[in-house]
Amino acid sequence: MEHVWHISTNQMKTVRRIYKEPTPNDVRWSKAVSLFEHLGFRMNGMGGSMMCFEKEGYPAFRIHRPHPSKHLLPAAVKDLRRYLERIGVTP
Repeated sequence: MEHVWHISTNQMKTVRRIYKEPTPNDVRWSKAVSLFEHLGFRMNGMGGSMMCFEKEGYPAFRIHRPHPSKHLLPAAVKDLRRYLERIGVTP
């Protein structure tokens, strides 16, 4: 049975932004972190700008923290979208 996620209205705005086509280039890193925290994931640094989001029972998601920009690159947004889809988080 697939997990049912309870997502706030504010977090759902972020999910919709991530799923938008064409892939946006203005998804803020802080919004992605907030979404993962809302879903119960922990963020761990892996050295440098590589970050890992982990939650028991789910595969880890690794992503580069953007710098100096505060926005995820479109390729990172696509990776994030694929991961969210894999764990059943969709708009």
